[in-house]
Amino acid sequence: MAGVALSDVTKRFGTVQAVSHVSLHVEEGEFFSLLGPSGCGKTTMLRMLAGFISPTAGSISIGGINVTELPPEKRDVGIVFQNYAIFPHMNVYDNIGFGLRMRKVARPELDRRVRAALEQVGLRGYEKRYQREMSGGEQQRVALARVLVTQPRILLLDEPLSALDKKLREEMKYWIRDLHAQLGITAIYVTHDQGEALTMSDRIAVMRNGAVEQVGTPREVYEQPQTHFVTDFIGESNILPARVLEVDHEYVRLTLAGFSVMAQRRDVSAGQQVSLVVRPEHVVLGLDAERRDLNQLTGRVTKELYHGSLIRYELQVGEQSLVAESQNTLEQQVFPLGAEISVGWYPSSCSLLLD
Repeated sequence: MAGVALSDVTKRFGTVQAVSHVSLHVEEGEFFSLLGPSGCGKTTMLRMLAGFISPTAGSISIGGINVTELPPEKRDVGIVFQNYAIFPHMNVYDNIGFGLRMRKVARPELDRRVRAALEQVGLRGYEKRYQREMSGGEQQRVALARVLVTQPRILLLDEPLSALDKKLREEMKYWIRDLHAQLGITAIYVTHDQGEALTMSDRIAVMRNGAVEQVGTPREVYEQPQTHFVTDFIGESNILPARVLEVDHEYVRLTLAGFSVMAQRRDVSAGQQVSLVVRPEHVVLGLDAERRDLNQLTGRVTKELYHGSLIRYELQVGEQSLVAESQNTLEQQVFPLGAEISVGWYPSSCSLLLD
């Protein structure tokens, strides 16, 4: 295993700057995700880490060694692509052993490592199968085994679940996370899917236009977004204009839609215009909102949408629109259209963005 460091890495293709002055450190054994929309530079970052392309500026280190100028075969990294790249004319055993044969590994050692890799990915007994005889998830496991059998220090995964259907993606993301916990290998995972990144990662770098907007744990980037882009991109949020009234040692008091509310302290000053961010699932409605430790507002129900396990409400609070989600339980109140109800949330469950 080894850690990975990027120092002020930039990549330009002609006049296009695909990656702009990125500095990151991935800890040894960490599952680290590069998350962002198409064209944000995340796959270009992965290709530079693999050695397929070279940075225009900056440096890349693996295990404390500068590998910026090293070719791919000298970096001791393994990469899993989104299209699996399984050889259709080879069975599973030969697909997994291909990299070892290229390395001239002796037959007994090759056999031992291939069978160990099959055990790791739960495909013992699949040795004689061909690509046409396997599901998408099984093919993805073969692709992973083919990389793991070479015992790389770094595992790179380039949107490996994007070709799978929704149900299989859900199953595979937990399977990959469990496999990583078992192996303890340093893994860097590229995805545009927020759910994958939040579920699988130790930490996430959210990217936009070739730059990193925020790095943090899944909980940090979801509950404490630092920019408007991260707030919009990760899940769904209410972003509400507010004005700072006063700041004390723990909280910021604001005026929002004619109501006085509290948020966790940030470096702001009285009179400043800010945006208050609160997730729909953190909004409390009805009698449950009438608690002194909550921010207390009043709203009118303008829309109700049934989603099975939850009910989504749209409310008018002053001149602002607000979305709330309530778990659909027997005990939960149901609010009719047009109802005036109490609305609240904990000061600790909202955050501030600077305009």
